[in-house]
Amino acid sequence: MLGLLRGGTSPETPAAADWIAGHCRAADGILTIRPGGHYVSGYFGNITAQGLLASGEDLGLVRDWMTWYMDHARGSGSGVDGVPDDGTERGSTFVSRGRPDSTDAYGATFLILANAAERSGNPMLRALLVERKQDVLRIASSILATLQPNGLTFSRPQHPFAYAIDNMQVYRGLLDGAALMESAYGASARAGTMRAEAAVVHGGIEHVLWDEATQSYRPVVNAQGIGAPADLTRAYPDALAQVMAIVYGIVSPTSVRASALLARASASLLVPVDGDVAEYRQLVDLAREMTGAPFPIDTTFDPPPICADAGWYLIRTH
Repeated sequence: MLGLLRGGTSPETPAAADWIAGHCRAADGILTIRPGGHYVSGYFGNITAQGLLASGEDLGLVRDWMTWYMDHARGSGSGVDGVPDDGTERGSTFVSRGRPDSTDAYGATFLILANAAERSGNPMLRALLVERKQDVLRIASSILATLQPNGLTFSRPQHPFAYAIDNMQVYRGLLDGAALMESAYGASARAGTMRAEAAVVHGGIEHVLWDEATQSYRPVVNAQGIGAPADLTRAYPDALAQVMAIVYGIVSPTSVRASALLARASASLLVPVDGDVAEYRQLVDLAREMTGAPFPIDTTFDPPPICADAGWYLIRTH
């Protein structure tokens, strides 16, 4: 799971997984954005499912979510095949919003999830990946549908902006996708291509998004590759992008750059003016663990406002 699986299990793991199963599951394998809600996003569902998979709990729900994602990853209003639109669950009916929030990050987080499912060794999940190989390949192709000459992907064709967080997920998704191609399908040539594509995206992140003057990653650039420097007093997306660079392996967690980014970005994420406080704290703690920064490890699970926050909790505590 993101290359972050660590030994040990939080004593509150069952509580967190059971909370997801009891509060975030709707009809037909849907994982909702908010507990008890009806709004559905492929991106947030993928993060929630990654947490369940990391915990080893409720793997049937992981299978159901992956099946729902693959079933709906077609005919997107974005014009990109392999991406499910956001929408609303009403009983057994899914009402599409007409587009996803992004095309690049959706496919990337699905490949991270799919590779973790393969690595889990669970026969049920492995069988699903084999059975739905063509759907997995379609989804893998969707990630780079908006790749630009500078090595960065746009959020979606209708929104020509390249976001740091999305591209960091694209980089990691391509690497995990390459591992999946080899392990599940024996497709070494496809794996090699995906690793080469990951290197292209990493180059775009470093050459276009990295701002030497401020020693931080620009959170977003336009079609010309121009964007304002990161304002690290702003939690999202500026400060969060710096932490995501560590979480998704853009920078080595043992590097001086990683330690500096974490130190400078943490303050606004731990005491944000607004945004998803629960997510920010989980990601800061996850980055701290990865960098080896000393801090008290808190495994207390408090029901969060967004289901994916519980997913991040389960990723962090495993």
